Amino acid sequence: MADIFLSYASEDRERVRGLVGLLESHGWSVWWDRSLKPGETWPDVIERELSRAGCVVVVWSNDAIGSHWVRLEAHAARQRQILVPVAIDSVLPPDEFTVYQTLDLAGYPSNTHEVQLQELGAVVRTQLRRARRRKLMPWAAALLLLLVPVVGGVCWGSDACFASGVHDDVGEVAQVLPPENSIAILEFDYRGAVDEIYLARGFVDLLAAQLQTVGYLVASQIAVAALPDNADIALIHNRLRVRWALDGTFYQSPAGVRVSAQLVDLETGYQKNNWSFDATLSDMVALQNQFARTVIEELDVPTRTLDESWRISPDVQPDAYVSHLRGLDSLGRGQSLADIDAAEAAFADALRIAPDFALAHAGMCRTKLRRYESLRSVEYFEEARRHCDQALGLNASSVETTLAIGWLHQYAGDYLQARNMFETAAALDASSADAHVGLGTALEASGEFAVAETHFAQATVVQPGYWIAHNRFAMFLIRRGRNEDALRRFEFALELAPSSPAALNNLGAALMFADRLGLAVQAFDRSLEIEQD
Repeated sequence: MADIFLSYASEDRERVRGLVGLLESHGWSVWWDRSLKPGETWPDVIERELSRAGCVVVVWSNDAIGSHWVRLEAHAARQRQILVPVAIDSVLPPDEFTVYQTLDLAGYPSNTHEVQLQELGAVVRTQLRRARRRKLMPWAAALLLLLVPVVGGVCWGSDACFASGVHDDVGEVAQVLPPENSIAILEFDYRGAVDEIYLARGFVDLLAAQLQTVGYLVASQIAVAALPDNADIALIHNRLRVRWALDGTFYQSPAGVRVSAQLVDLETGYQKNNWSFDATLSDMVALQNQFARTVIEELDVPTRTLDESWRISPDVQPDAYVSHLRGLDSLGRGQSLADIDAAEAAFADALRIAPDFALAHAGMCRTKLRRYESLRSVEYFEEARRHCDQALGLNASSVETTLAIGWLHQYAGDYLQARNMFETAAALDASSADAHVGLGTALEASGEFAVAETHFAQATVVQPGYWIAHNRFAMFLIRRGRNEDALRRFEFALELAPSSPAALNNLGAALMFADRLGLAVQAFDRSLEIEQD
């Protein structure tokens, strides 16, 4: 089954070959080979592949507009609402398709159209995610949960994990259901100006933090981002080990925003509820709080606290809130200095507007810490400490700020204080793999290797789909001289994040230590290829 069905006139085969390569470079499979196997009929093959694809890219050209087959395929795609039209000649599509915005690639491949090709990748990704959402609903898909082996651990913070040996072997099957208060917030589909997508990403990041504050076990957003675009209900359930999935769409226009979402029970496959909220940009803080309250009340499961510490203060000015969302997006994108610069500028804007905005101080604390980790300048260390202290003074229950202060103590060599802060973070958020990674790091530095290992292992238990937790555990095992054990962990991390240069690079190091030099070179080469792309 291919992710994408490419519809084109046979005369254009060589012209569309580059499009196939482009789409495949994103990790998607493309059906475009028009050859038949013995016994197959053309209509049957077309119907089968069209019904399975999550997206149909129709390539209009001088030849395609007169092709009976291309029109039929485009019509089928329109019926399923998975049509993505492009034009490689200066032509108008047939009348019934003129209502669709067609991506202009006239002259392709002679004209490169770099911007338009990037847009094509973004549109296809969005369409595949929409197809994934449609797959979430059929109850029959939920029956697969009874048949598919579980990936990773499922004990969610229970000491029984280690007694039962769930993590003795990576990927061991366990039959423990995820806890009632566990949830994954999937990446919301964004529809609006491309340069303002940070609104949707930041909205989701803040929502996750709000649910964590109440006591929900929220799947790591890094683990969610590593899911394949066509991930179905079984894969989401098995990889992330959560009871609920929240999926949605964030619409943005000059008039304001609309946020629509559906809450799906991953054990049954049924939708529990869906909502849609409208707001102007000046009312975004109220919308954020209203949305979080709705999810909390809908789940209606016992949590750590019933107070409203999760609420963003309604006194926060809208411009400060929007700048904070921009900072969260930049901070979450990666480790590059350009991302750090963008995050710092955004949080500085937020604090200029609202000097007592606790979340912005927390964001600046994390940004300065990340800059220190990159440059190791004492100046950034002290700035991080100052913003962390201010954030804690304004909002003592912040998990991210507590973690940041833990790392500040760790870098300063105060392992006892680091351990205390990481323990506090773990108590605030039972689903925090980063808290257990921090604890493992502090304990290892103190020479308590056996206890450190249990915390590195626990990080992979509370967030089984979080590749960084598996990666950090593997690095610990390398330092302990357990190369084969580390290799299995690195391989599992790479399975979760196959396009991560860091995961590939670390796998290469493990292979090198295990004297598998040929495979190590392949991993290093692949890591460099991805970084250059």
